Amino acid sequence: MMRWRLFLLKYRIRIMLVTAYILSLGYAYWIEPHFPWLSRWQVEPPGGVGESIRVVQLSDVHLRRFGDLEKRVVARLQEIKPDLIVLTGDMVFNDQSVEFLEQLLAELQPIAPVLGVRGNWEHYTNVTLARYRQVYEKYGARLLNNESVTLTLAERGVLVTGLDDSLAGEPNVPDALRGITPQDNHLVLIHSPDYYDLLPAFVDNVNRMRKDGLSFRPTFVLAGHTHGGQVTFFGYAIKTAPGSGDYVSGWYGEGWPRLYVSRGIGTSILPIRFFAPPEIVLFEWRLQ
Repeated sequence: MMRWRLFLLKYRIRIMLVTAYILSLGYAYWIEPHFPWLSRWQVEPPGGVGESIRVVQLSDVHLRRFGDLEKRVVARLQEIKPDLIVLTGDMVFNDQSVEFLEQLLAELQPIAPVLGVRGNWEHYTNVTLARYRQVYEKYGARLLNNESVTLTLAERGVLVTGLDDSLAGEPNVPDALRGITPQDNHLVLIHSPDYYDLLPAFVDNVNRMRKDGLSFRPTFVLAGHTHGGQVTFFGYAIKTAPGSGDYVSGWYGEGWPRLYVSRGIGTSILPIRFFAPPEIVLFEWRLQ
């Protein structure tokens, strides 16, 4: 009798484990990847006395199509009404993704100015930098590849520097800042977050070379690439991709500039997410 009860107990445990596995797999495939979260953050740098602007970060969309997920993202941005949209790389999944990138940029164009950088997946395609630039410019957007641009937002100068990806490309801070006037409000866009560890030294070197007494002091840095681990053990990243460094998602660093690593929108390799939901990131940035 005792053996029979033990057999039934083991059988029930196995059934429960198999059921939990099937439900988890279904959730990871059918639910979590398709409903992006909105992460909202206040950026209040020392001396921030001006108006706040709304900056939205989209990262790692990995466009396989322009489907329901992408439409949900666009609809949410239409509600948010940002002042600026930044794309921190890996917008594509393969060579055919350019068609879907055009669709996305066409939808974003009426919402706000769009600036972007390339990630490692843009480098892995056979699409040239010139072609990517052409696609961005067609929809009034700008792809920054070791370049900077100064915008006027809320009557303040906002400098945005975009660097090439450190994993598959060649980021170059001196090129990105050459001939540029420093601004109190300075946002830096990268893709692979491990480059954040090198960034301060490169910026300091550029500042030492300047002869006008002005210095670049970025306010904050945005990156993607990690997907927040994509498949985690209830939030703990089991593995992150090369180029992630010690970064997974959220805020890092003390003081300014700090780094924010987005979990991104899409999925890489396997079309699943588990306790690493896609995110649209909204920064309410008080300007200096």
